[in-house]
Amino acid sequence: MEITDREQRILNLLAEGMTKAIIKDSLQISYVTLEKDLAVLKGKFNAFNIPNLIHLATKQGVI
Repeated sequence: MEITDREQRILNLLAEGMTKAIIKDSLQISYVTLEKDLAVLKGKFNAFNIPNLIHLATKQGVI
Protein backbone atom coordinates (compact mmCIF):
# COMPACT_ATOMS: atom_id res chain seq x y z
CA MET A 1 0.00 0.00 0.00
CA GLU A 2 1.32 3.42 -0.95
CA ILE A 3 1.16 6.16 1.67
CA THR A 4 2.10 9.71 0.69
CA ASP A 5 4.42 11.80 2.86
CA ARG A 6 1.50 14.00 3.94
CA GLU A 7 -0.65 10.96 4.78
CA GLN A 8 2.23 9.58 6.85
CA ARG A 9 2.56 12.88 8.72
CA ILE A 10 -1.20 12.90 9.35
CA LEU A 11 -1.09 9.37 10.74
CA ASN A 12 1.86 10.22 12.97
CA LEU A 13 0.15 13.33 14.33
CA LEU A 14 -3.09 11.42 14.93
CA ALA A 15 -1.14 8.72 16.78
CA GLU A 16 0.36 11.46 18.98
CA GLY A 17 -3.17 12.55 19.90
CA MET A 18 -3.25 15.77 17.92
CA THR A 19 -6.62 17.26 17.00
CA LYS A 20 -7.72 17.96 13.44
CA ALA A 21 -7.29 21.69 14.07
CA ILE A 22 -3.69 21.22 15.20
CA ILE A 23 -2.94 18.88 12.30
CA LYS A 24 -4.31 21.25 9.64
CA ASP A 25 -2.39 24.17 11.12
CA SER A 26 0.79 22.13 11.51
CA LEU A 27 0.68 20.94 7.91
CA GLN A 28 -0.65 24.28 6.63
CA ILE A 29 -3.56 22.66 4.81
CA SER A 30 -7.26 23.45 4.79
CA TYR A 31 -9.84 21.56 6.80
CA VAL A 32 -11.34 20.30 3.52
CA THR A 33 -7.97 18.93 2.40
CA LEU A 34 -7.45 17.23 5.76
CA GLU A 35 -10.90 15.64 5.60
CA LYS A 36 -10.16 14.43 2.05
CA ASP A 37 -6.85 12.94 3.16
CA LEU A 38 -8.52 11.24 6.13
CA ALA A 39 -11.19 9.75 3.85
CA VAL A 40 -8.47 8.40 1.55
CA LEU A 41 -6.54 6.97 4.50
CA LYS A 42 -9.67 5.33 5.92
CA GLY A 43 -10.25 3.77 2.51
CA LYS A 44 -6.68 2.51 2.23
CA PHE A 45 -6.87 0.84 5.65
CA ASN A 46 -10.57 -0.06 5.42
CA ALA A 47 -11.12 1.87 8.65
CA PHE A 48 -14.48 3.18 9.81
CA ASN A 49 -13.26 5.99 12.09
CA ILE A 50 -10.05 7.67 13.25
CA PRO A 51 -9.36 5.45 16.29
CA ASN A 52 -9.81 2.40 14.04
CA LEU A 53 -7.50 3.99 11.45
CA ILE A 54 -4.79 4.52 14.09
CA HIS A 55 -5.21 0.96 15.33
CA LEU A 56 -4.98 -0.57 11.85
CA ALA A 57 -2.03 1.60 10.80
CA THR A 58 -0.19 0.68 13.98
CA LYS A 59 -1.00 -2.99 13.56
CA GLN A 60 0.39 -2.89 10.01
CA GLY A 61 3.57 -1.12 11.15
CA VAL A 62 2.87 2.11 9.29
CA ILE A 63 3.04 4.14 12.50
